[in-house]
Amino acid sequence: QIPSKAWPHLSRPKQQRFLDMGVVGLSSLLPPVRAAACRFLGVVLTYQQVIHSYPDVFKTATQLLTNKLRNKTESILSVRIRACWALANISDPYLSLTKSKEQGGGNTQHSRHRHSRHRHLHPLMGLLPFSSIIQLSKALLQASDDNAKLHPNSIRALGNLARIIIHTKQQKSNTKHQRDEQRQTDVKKTAVESSSTSPQIRSTTQQNSSQLLQVWFQVCKCLESRLVAGASGKAPAKATWNASYAIGNLFQNPTLPESLTSDPRATRAIKSIVDRLVLLVIGEGLEATANFKIRIHAAGALAKVPTLDHFGTIDAFAHSLESLMKAVKDFKPNIKGCSFLEIQYQGQLRAKLYIGLCHLLTLCSTAKQPGHKTTIFQIVAPRATDLAESISSEIVELDKAQGPEDWDPNSGQMLAEFRLSAKNELPLFRRALECVRSYAKKSQGGAV
Repeated sequence: QIPSKAWPHLSRPKQQRFLDMGVVGLSSLLPPVRAAACRFLGVVLTYQQVIHSYPDVFKTATQLLTNKLRNKTESILSVRIRACWALANISDPYLSLTKSKEQGGGNTQHSRHRHSRHRHLHPLMGLLPFSSIIQLSKALLQASDDNAKLHPNSIRALGNLARIIIHTKQQKSNTKHQRDEQRQTDVKKTAVESSSTSPQIRSTTQQNSSQLLQVWFQVCKCLESRLVAGASGKAPAKATWNASYAIGNLFQNPTLPESLTSDPRATRAIKSIVDRLVLLVIGEGLEATANFKIRIHAAGALAKVPTLDHFGTIDAFAHSLESLMKAVKDFKPNIKGCSFLEIQYQGQLRAKLYIGLCHLLTLCSTAKQPGHKTTIFQIVAPRATDLAESISSEIVELDKAQGPEDWDPNSGQMLAEFRLSAKNELPLFRRALECVRSYAKKSQGGAV
């Protein structure tokens, strides 16, 4: 492998030669060579210098890697595993780049979403046409049903793709003519919004636009089924953790509210996913699991929902808020008979529950519709005093924490892990405290 820092020091002919060797290696007759080529491309195609200087190589390599997963075109499992790993790697740096652009306007939660929803398209969407994105998504969906060793990376990549799919408002159309006319309008609208990024996107067809939305629904179904299977022990735990993380990326799609406000299918899909996450977090129902890491990642996914609109309905948000309140209140550490690692996970779970709750409490103040405000008030106001005391106590303890050796001897390592995981979120805790105190004052004054 060539380190990223060494790549710029190679001459351009050498760079081109290495990339050509990787691409040609994907078609080698020898499986070890194909696997090695997948591994090489899965690393080098994440370098920004390669992305910007060799877009044609990126496009060709991505399509060849995709073809290896489609319908198990590649017969050797070890090569498919490497190809899936490479595609997951390729999608990661673009996701980080997109997030950094969206957050460039400030550090607050609201400033992250003040920018135009289509101003900063994901670079992957600029380098590949929608048809290739659709093929890639379908190949990854097939990989998620392939050998278990492909599941974690296929789920990771699907989450990255769900993060960047562009959602547009769907208007109700009764006649076939109206539906055809609406599809044409949506395609033209997407092309105009994407014109500053890629000529391929401007030429997106109606069929691709429709297929892209269908792929999104398939991704939602795949991730939800992975949560259920993981909680019941029927899927690898790592794939289930990745599914929760992928759902967090899906939630963070800035265009998601466009579909949620206009397409009932999208609202139902998100509500179903939220319900699964909630059951995992509180550890009840068919999704109850003793795996702390699964619950940690489920709570982490809820903590990533950026706005109230991303929940689809106020009922979904209210359910999540009440469930996290219950989970925080009912959390009881179980030190006896647990391994050192399990005790650490309990501390991390407690931290994620508090972080998720505090995040949702800060979203309460962003409600604009009177009905939403009333629903939230009825949930928070009766518990505001207890919540304020609980969060204040945690803030005091977090302020005292200096390092991993600083913990309450009665709680042992669990409290240390809680402090290590939650200390960086102190500003969030303080904003949540301000929120519940405001509800306590409103409750005392009888105002909503």
